[in-house]
Amino acid sequence: MAESATVNKMFSHHKVLANSIKLHYVTGGRGPAVLLLHGWPQTWWEWRWIMPSLAEQFTVVALDLRGFGDSEKPMGGYDAANLCADVGALLDHLGLDRVHLVGHDLGGLVAYAFTRLYSKRVEKLAIADAPLPLFGLDVPMWPQIEKQLWHLNFFHVPDLPEALIGGREQMFLTWFFKNGAYDTSAITAADIEEYTRAYTAPGALRSGFAFNRARELSAAQVKAAAQTKMTTPLLFLGNELTRLGDLFAEPLKEIATNFHIATVPRSGHWMPEENPSFVTQQLLSFFA
Repeated sequence: MAESATVNKMFSHHKVLANSIKLHYVTGGRGPAVLLLHGWPQTWWEWRWIMPSLAEQFTVVALDLRGFGDSEKPMGGYDAANLCADVGALLDHLGLDRVHLVGHDLGGLVAYAFTRLYSKRVEKLAIADAPLPLFGLDVPMWPQIEKQLWHLNFFHVPDLPEALIGGREQMFLTWFFKNGAYDTSAITAADIEEYTRAYTAPGALRSGFAFNRARELSAAQVKAAAQTKMTTPLLFLGNELTRLGDLFAEPLKEIATNFHIATVPRSGHWMPEENPSFVTQQLLSFFA
């Protein structure tokens, strides 16, 4: 694949012991640092189209979060505070005091939590389709939206999802990628194979659900750190399919003093893969 060849040429893979676990990350480029955090059920691979353009101006670091991709999959530590400690330990290892931080979906929740807990380490924050109501943002329409997110409560049940999905990971992931997309061709069969490879590793199913099972604890941790409005510049990217950004336009005023919302055209939930050129342009403009 063309993007695979470009990433392999420009970037290198590393593992580091950070916050007592082994984290896998991919890095390349030169300049100010940008840290990319993927969503569920993805890995660093979701940023493959965006990384080369960012690397022309920035040092790009794409992390596999605890429990995902080629990072270690410990039994615990999937609450927001501990995931943020992973990120902080990685930045310490890389010698980075401050970064531009980008997160999608689950990674957006971690990025938001990290900005709340370690605000001095975040230059600017960009989050894409992150369900911030899970961390306390009051969105009037959210109860209706949450009814469509049937999997959140399903994943919360101990053991049962692992038992039902084990051995059927590719079919399971394919359903999410196709049903959450505006452009169903954007994530190819080869991409799904890569995500399936990561998701069939020992402990991957359990780890993939662990963040959701810790969401009440994570929400309490973020609420305790969010006593005042966030002053870090924020870019929120919503997708054309669900128009999530439109729903957040007023609620974001309650948590942030400096934010901008953009809708990614011709995109569903998987926007870094469905419309990477628009997402890249938005990020470059925002960071500039």
